[in-house]
Amino acid sequence: MVFSDFDLTPASVHDIHYMKNIKYSLQNCELIGDKGYISAEYQLDLFNHSRIKLTVLARINQKNQVSIMPEKRKKRKRIETLISQLDGQFAMNINFAKII
Repeated sequence: MVFSDFDLTPASVHDIHYMKNIKYSLQNCELIGDKGYISAEYQLDLFNHSRIKLTVLARINQKNQVSIMPEKRKKRKRIETLISQLDGQFAMNINFAKII
């Protein structure tokens, strides 16, 4: 698996607002998202507009559980590992700002 692209957004940007913009820059691909992207409405909009298939892990309490194939789970795990490595390397969670 090769990462072709990734974006980082500020914590103040909700996942769904980011997905509204992604449909204009990508097409005919598959994205693996976390539980913040679970909205069926946005998934359908992405597919109808740009043929983007969004696969989302189900929440524990979700009634209609859809199982994710093991290879997609491995890819998701790899993405989480990459994010963790970037966080460790660049100390993204540490804020050195001072209030005067």
